[in-house]
Amino acid sequence: MIDRQVRDQAAAHVRDFRDGRIESDQFEYEFPQKSEDRAIRAVRTMLWYTYDDVFPHKLEGKRALSPVQKALYDRCVAFLESDEEYVWPDDDFSDGPQKIFAGSVIFCFAAGLAGYCAWGLMKSPWRKVPEIGLICGAIAGLCIFVTWIRAKNPTTKAKAPPFPGDHDAWPFPSKESAG
Repeated sequence: MIDRQVRDQAAAHVRDFRDGRIESDQFEYEFPQKSEDRAIRAVRTMLWYTYDDVFPHKLEGKRALSPVQKALYDRCVAFLESDEEYVWPDDDFSDGPQKIFAGSVIFCFAAGLAGYCAWGLMKSPWRKVPEIGLICGAIAGLCIFVTWIRAKNPTTKAKAPPFPGDHDAWPFPSKESAG
């Protein structure tokens, strides 16, 4: 099913982000999240691998798109502007375990910070031993560091979509249909 209104909105956001008119956080928050059109989720989750979603930035300077990434953005815009049905079997390229791990890191950090603050407020002789609070903070810091290393590791990037079609034409099924 093609959701023309949502596709047009998504294409405008991809174009604006690609051309440096909006930052990553605006792209992420304003990109359509729900639609019956499978192309919307496919494009959103595939493009997620091409930018940093932690620090807001435009796709310029050291964060500029590579030629391969720019071609992907161009194909996504063209596909979203087309009336072609999304036929690839997979439409969610997000890494579920990685998201769970990232959520665990945020929780660990918050728990460590809360533990450190609570430790300092305790009315016990043990509160004079700040090492326990520091250990919680160190564990949280280690979790954040591991997440950062994992995000920078190219093996965590998106794998090629599973389809016997032309992967260089994605999200189109073939270069011929891409025009």
